[in-house]
Amino acid sequence: SANGIVDDDDDYEPKSYEELRQDAIHHYRQQKRYFEQAQTAYRHGMKAAASFYAQQGHLQNSQLKKANRLAAEKILEIRNGTLPKGVLDLHGLFVNEAISALSKFLSDFKNGKYFLSYLSLDFDFYAFVQRYPKGGNSDHWQGDSFGWWTEVKASCY
Repeated sequence: SANGIVDDDDDYEPKSYEELRQDAIHHYRQQKRYFEQAQTAYRHGMKAAASFYAQQGHLQNSQLKKANRLAAEKILEIRNGTLPKGVLDLHGLFVNEAISALSKFLSDFKNGKYFLSYLSLDFDFYAFVQRYPKGGNSDHWQGDSFGWWTEVKASCY
C-alpha cells in the first residue's frame, strides 16, 4: 500500500492505514455529530435532549478510544511482524500510542527479553509559522501556529 502497511495473509485483513483506522474515524464523526446535536438542543432549551446527545457523544468517545487501541495493536503487529527481535517500528501510531508501545518495548528489554546494544530515538520537529501582518506593517507579525511531526525509532539488539 501507499503507507507501507502490508499483510501477507490470504484472509481478509485491513492492509492500509486508512482501513485500520476506519472504525476510529467512524466513531470520531459520530461523536462530533452527537456533540453538535447536544449544543443545538441546549441552545434551544431542550436540556433533556442535550443530555442524551452528550451521553451518546461520550459513548462514541469510548468506542473511538477502543477502535484506535485495536488499530494501533494491528499496526504494530503488521509493521513489526517481520523485523528482527528487538527492533521496534512505530510509524503509523499516534504519539500517545507510540509512547505506550515504546514503554512496553523498554520494559521487555529491562526484563531481559532482548540485549540492548543500540538505542536510537529520533524526534523530528517541523514548525510552520503562520504570519499575519499587524496593522498592515509587514515588519511586525502576530500569531504563531506550530505543527509537530514526531518520529520515534528504537532498536535493541
